[in-house]
Amino acid sequence: MQQTDGLVQVQKQRYAFAAAFSAGVLMPIGYEYCARKPLDVVHSSPADWEQNVDLRPFIRAVNSWSLELPILQQEGQWAVLSDLDSPTTVLRKRADGYEPLVLMINKDWHNAQTLQLPELSQRFPGGAEMVRVCRPGAELERLPGGGQLALEPAEVVYVVGRNGCSRGGSRRRIDRTAGVRQT
Repeated sequence: MQQTDGLVQVQKQRYAFAAAFSAGVLMPIGYEYCARKPLDVVHSSPADWEQNVDLRPFIRAVNSWSLELPILQQEGQWAVLSDLDSPTTVLRKRADGYEPLVLMINKDWHNAQTLQLPELSQRFPGGAEMVRVCRPGAELERLPGGGQLALEPAEVVYVVGRNGCSRGGSRRRIDRTAGVRQT
């Protein structure tokens, strides 16, 4: 948390980004509370814990998306679809037997950015939906028309094919409360 100057949205961005790569996410002790000082699994005591922010609801929400979007549970092949020097990045993940995932990331921690959407009709012939996973109450929603998408500071968006939810295309209703509690 020291490296991010205490910005909760950056901690959320990093977790959502890591969750797109495979079925499991390894996070250091204290991450769920945005601990500013390093904790040691052997020498730290309960008195060392900082609880200024509680990311556990957000982490639960991202993990539930991993259950609903099976591509998130797979190892895959990645490709960069945008210029890496821009304030936004677009990545594509492919895994055999699954519709691809397109990951859109605003790398700017402090400013919203407008992203030029890549051509998605060839990648998702049946249409695509997005999940603005860093926002509270994220749900699948249609991509906006016009070829652009406004991203909040440090926002991550998952784009999946309409058939990419749960194996066989059926959708499960999962309770996702992606809020962050301030204590």
